[in-house]
Amino acid sequence: MPQTKRRKANAAPDVVIEPAISPDTWTQVAFVITLAVAIARAMMAESVRDALEVVPNASAPPRGVGPAVTLLLDALCCVPALLVLLRRALDPAYALRWTWSHVLFAALALWSACSVVWASDRFLGLINAANMLAAAALVWSTAQLVRSWLRLRIVAGVALGLLMVYTAAGLQYRLMDVPENVRFWNENKGRILQERGWEPDSYAARAFERKLVNGEMVGFNTSPNSLAAIMVMLLVIAAGVAIQRRASGDAVGWTIAVAAAALPALIVVRFTNSRTAIGTLAIGGAALAGLAVPRVRQLLATRARLAYFAAAGAILLGTAALVAHGAYHGSLPNDSLNFRWRYWAAAGQIVRQHPLLGVGWGNFGGHYLAVRAPAAAEEVRDPHNFVVRGFAELGLVGGALVIAWLARAAWELTRPVTPPDARTSGQRGAALAAAAAVLLGVTLNIFASIDFAQQSSYVVLEVFRRVTGLGLIFVGVVLACARRSEDVSLDDRPAQWVLWAVVVGLGLFLIHNMMDFVMAEPGALTLFAVMLGAALGARMPAPDLAPVAKPATVDAPETLLPRSARQAHGRGFYIGWLSAATLAWVAAIVAVVIPVADAEHRAHDADEHLRAGRADVAAGQLLAAFQTVNFNADYAYRSSRALLIARGNPDEVRARLATAIAADATNVGFNLTLARLELSVPGQLDEAAVRQAFERALALDPQNVSARLEYARALEDRLARPRDAARQYRLALATNAAYHPDEPERLPPPQVSEIEQRIARLEAGTTQPS
Repeated sequence: MPQTKRRKANAAPDVVIEPAISPDTWTQVAFVITLAVAIARAMMAESVRDALEVVPNASAPPRGVGPAVTLLLDALCCVPALLVLLRRALDPAYALRWTWSHVLFAALALWSACSVVWASDRFLGLINAANMLAAAALVWSTAQLVRSWLRLRIVAGVALGLLMVYTAAGLQYRLMDVPENVRFWNENKGRILQERGWEPDSYAARAFERKLVNGEMVGFNTSPNSLAAIMVMLLVIAAGVAIQRRASGDAVGWTIAVAAAALPALIVVRFTNSRTAIGTLAIGGAALAGLAVPRVRQLLATRARLAYFAAAGAILLGTAALVAHGAYHGSLPNDSLNFRWRYWAAAGQIVRQHPLLGVGWGNFGGHYLAVRAPAAAEEVRDPHNFVVRGFAELGLVGGALVIAWLARAAWELTRPVTPPDARTSGQRGAALAAAAAVLLGVTLNIFASIDFAQQSSYVVLEVFRRVTGLGLIFVGVVLACARRSEDVSLDDRPAQWVLWAVVVGLGLFLIHNMMDFVMAEPGALTLFAVMLGAALGARMPAPDLAPVAKPATVDAPETLLPRSARQAHGRGFYIGWLSAATLAWVAAIVAVVIPVADAEHRAHDADEHLRAGRADVAAGQLLAAFQTVNFNADYAYRSSRALLIARGNPDEVRARLATAIAADATNVGFNLTLARLELSVPGQLDEAAVRQAFERALALDPQNVSARLEYARALEDRLARPRDAARQYRLALATNAAYHPDEPERLPPPQVSEIEQRIARLEAGTTQPS
């Protein structure tokens, strides 16, 4: 027995079996996916529902990026977090890092997901909540992945490349696409109006013409302000890259090249006509200029806590002054701020009506119409302020989480932390990762955003634009990361200016979100999440390299030891977390992503049938889509509309409209469609049903001038209720009179005069003896 245990002197040593795939490979892949999904989403506009309804015999426009693709991309955003957990489960030396801002953002995302339960439009709430969950996962995973100066430089290089892509797209649109759109509109105006059923002087026709021919600069976004917010953030990061080149002692040619790549973006920002962008650019320039002064840097390093609370106090005082001015005067100084004040004041009423839970993430628009001021003509979907949105849509709980997250993230981003002076040994691997990320990101964008069912000329042009973007992003990465020494290599030297610029850019982006709805767009939110995660990751030194916390000086800023450096969990703990997270991810794909993708496929087929004149087939397809995803009221509504076009059974149309209204009780259009159905049914007119549908629509949107005029005409011409008709006309004119004189929705004077004459005739008729 002892001899069986004894090792022979000449026995071979123990063989250490290396894993087939190095654990580091998983985080490399995670980094590639992170950058790829940010690139892909930054170059596309995603929407939950199409802005224009499908009409028979109309040409099919290029298909946009819908909710199915959005959910697939959200699922892909979670993959880096799973790969990071996998790396930790395989490699005990790889310590995970987290901060309180990670926890608060995750709590906010989870609470937004919970709000789907009580949201009126649960489908819209689901898509918005999925975007938030994906962003929270990206912030955490990116903070784990950006642990060196080189990776921070790569992220900044992607930002510089995207800035060039945005600039090229904006200039091309302004100089080439707008003239072509004007020519197309002038040649096809009559046909388009006829297809849509619009009167030439109607508001819908005028709004469509204004958007098409005026050259509104939106880029890959849905609003010029969103485009401006993203470009300002990217511009500041590009400025940090340029300054870093000089600070690192590189040849002046590098700085000139970066400036030449970035400065044309100012032209596109100017075309957006965003006043907020001009203001934030000035703030960003002042911040970078201040950081260039050694005395300022010393004060920020040694008095960081004081600086933070002074800035927080200034923000609170400024907010209080703004609110006090608006409450006292009922308005704010200029038209732009005044529009926002109306949104915020209406949001305050929503908070009073739904104080604890709010109305559901992404559901502000459906409730806003009921409380908007008579002077507010726009039917906005967002309160144009991220904090206000938190309170209105997620209640006091969500609003408190928003404020806590913003405050904590600002604290962590502005602590005087110096990352370790770590040099990257895997230069070749980093270069391959950067190249793979850019190539994968553009490829994802091509397959997600291009409608390959269109004509070949359109497809070729769109692919060419993406390939051009691919080249520009490569140039951006080279300008930020390449280093000329004995041979060309990637630059892994300390890059404090890049880090400072990313932090300043994030701050300016958040300022924009106090005035606009930028973070409501998935592409902007994803890009912000990656930049925020990179900044937080660079602020947290690697646990095995971090010294114990010590007092800060100008030469040796405070170094914070991450909580993860003190964790003592074994491999089983992280295997459990990985298993749970993977199961939740798979369950979400099976329960949500696949059904929505199936329903969207059916709905798209239905649109094609409707354009081809097969409205009855379209109605069946849309009903099947609703049965697959029965919390998307839009499918049931579109099914009823298709059945109405097919001259189907009115009772069946009513039933499907009732289903849509039950699924989303805040939708004004559903009730107006029901009212029009009741007016069009042959035979005995059901006055009670007509009035009930109109009254319900106007209760949801009391300031809807066109709906009131439609109701008034029905009361006058079909229901023989002259006194009630006169009252509705007067209410419509009262709302119209509150509009700004330059408001496009304001009724023209001849129409106002004609309505006043109608009121006089109706009131005179009611006083005459029968």
